[in-house]
Formats: sequence, C-alpha cells, structure tokens
Amino acid sequence: PGAQGGPGIQGVSAETESAELPEATSPVPGCSWWSTSPPVTSLSPTAKGVEPGSSAEDKVTGLERDLKQVHSRRMRLVRKRCWMSMRWRDEATFVNLRLQMMNTRRKKKKVSY
Repeated sequence: PGAQGGPGIQGVSAETESAELPEATSPVPGCSWWSTSPPVTSLSPTAKGVEPGSSAEDKVTGLERDLKQVHSRRMRLVRKRCWMSMRWRDEATFVNLRLQMMNTRRKKKKVSY
C-alpha cells in the first residue's frame, strides 16, 4: 500500500506525488487571480495623445444630437398619426379631404375639369 501513493494511482510513491504538485500559495502561470501585478483600473482602451475629457464631451454632444433627432422623429410620427386618424375617421371625412387635396393640386397645376 505504501508504494501505491495516492488513491487510484498505482506505482507512484507519496513522496514523488507531493513533490510534483505546486504549493497552494505559489503563483500559477496563466491564472489572473494569482497575478502579483497591480489590478487593471480600466478595461476600456484609451487612445494615446487624446484627452479623456474631450472624447467624453464629444460623446455627450453626439448623444444629445441623436436624442434630438429621435424626439423630432417621434413628434413627426405623432402628428402624422393624428392626421391619419382624423382622415380615416369615417368615409365621408375621407372623401371630403381627398377632394380638397385633389382640388388644391389642380389649382397649383392650373388644370380645370
């Protein structure tokens, strides 16, 4: 039994087995949690030669511009939805609005029927 070593391993002595295993406190290559270097403070890459404040300001102004565009697009869609619901309220309203639009176009083109 002394020559068998650890459980399930035959032919390996206990002294040889314990000498091959690293100690629990020694750093393991490739394992980040065993690293002795200081931890990285930021995971995002920073461009060299560019102030971090200016890129943040550019990002903020870009986001504000995008927000204004989304807001104006939303307002346009709301107005269009209101107009469409009024136009399609009933058949008579639709016909009257359609005739008005056709007459307006005819006047612009100076066409008479």
